[in-house]
Amino acid sequence: MPSAGQAGVLWPAPVDHDACFAAAGFHDFADTTPAWDADFATLVADVVAYFDRRGAGYLAAGEAPPPRYASPSPLVAALVAPAGDDAFPWCEVHFGMPAAARIRTGAGHPLVSLWAEVLDWKDLLTAVASGRPVTRVSLEWGRIL
Repeated sequence: MPSAGQAGVLWPAPVDHDACFAAAGFHDFADTTPAWDADFATLVADVVAYFDRRGAGYLAAGEAPPPRYASPSPLVAALVAPAGDDAFPWCEVHFGMPAAARIRTGAGHPLVSLWAEVLDWKDLLTAVASGRPVTRVSLEWGRIL
């Protein structure tokens, strides 16, 4: 992601145990369920809807996933698949032309990496948290990304 602008990462916790997350300093682990998977897809869809205000989203890198990742939005399906399965290439969705915002997922990690020229975190979190608690966590990102 470009250095100008603001970047961050979102994910629902707890997550399945992951050695990369643990090495980075994250410790909120539990076995996930199909309901958790659906919640993650909803989070991704909400972030896509939030950034669509900056211009229509389009697939800049990645691929369309197989039908088992069906979603009302092809962009959401393309982002969810590599977040849960490292067999998929990294996916990046851009919003606007030139891109004013980007979402990236991959490596089998349930992370939603964000970048925007200007990002109001309070507004974003209000829009996508859907009443769920939000916690800020500092991690050693080099161990994950």
